[in-house]
Amino acid sequence: MATMTPASLLALFCAIMSLLAAGRLVLTQRRDHVDVGTLLVVIGITFMSVLWLAIVRSWSGVAGWFALASIGVGLIAIGLGQIVRYWNEPRYDSRHRPDDNGL
Repeated sequence: MATMTPASLLALFCAIMSLLAAGRLVLTQRRDHVDVGTLLVVIGITFMSVLWLAIVRSWSGVAGWFALASIGVGLIAIGLGQIVRYWNEPRYDSRHRPDDNGL
């Protein structure tokens, strides 16, 4: 019987959080660049956790590990760039009520 390693649990948790973040972004009526950047960071962290799992389970070789690491770091960097760039801009159109949660 195979056991779940901490790397497996982390990768599973991150994948679920990525799906939730993507679903939230798709379902919301009001989305902005910060929301997209946050999604990219979460997906990038998921790639990094899958990298850890791949190393622990000896999946793939160094080229596969490098690809996972490059994609993960790239997504995190792009996401953080989005968040930093658009943090102080108005988040939503002024036509919406302040108590509207965007759903």
